[in-house]
Amino acid sequence: MKNVIIIVATVFLTVALTLVILVAFPDTNAYKPEEPSLTASPTETIEEVIYTYVIEDTFITNMKNSNGFVQASFMLEITDQTDLEYIERHNYILTDTIINVLRNTTEEEYLKDDIQQMLRERLKYVLMTALGIDSIQNVFFLELIIQ
Repeated sequence: MKNVIIIVATVFLTVALTLVILVAFPDTNAYKPEEPSLTASPTETIEEVIYTYVIEDTFITNMKNSNGFVQASFMLEITDQTDLEYIERHNYILTDTIINVLRNTTEEEYLKDDIQQMLRERLKYVLMTALGIDSIQNVFFLELIIQ
């Protein structure tokens, strides 16, 4: 009798588990990805490759005309691999430029609601100018502390 109960319980659990899987994952064979087209039609766009460059330094500097300081770290999105390699070789220009921008921003500017967007735009423009490149797509904050 004990063996019959174990067999019935095992069958019941197997059926219940099968039903749960079927409900949770209905028809997994229905999705078939499209095969990539070897030729682009005029309406298709080719996606741009984006490279990321995490600046390993954390920047800590004082604010312009203030006793306050700012601590920040960044990541860049770059659309050109050659420019990425150039940035990796000329990291010192990147570091100097970022410190210059952070240090020349006033406490009043840091207190504004849109400070991150303003710094993103300023850093993007100044970095591309200083490095002589035009492929920085975005500047992202990994950390921003204002005191």
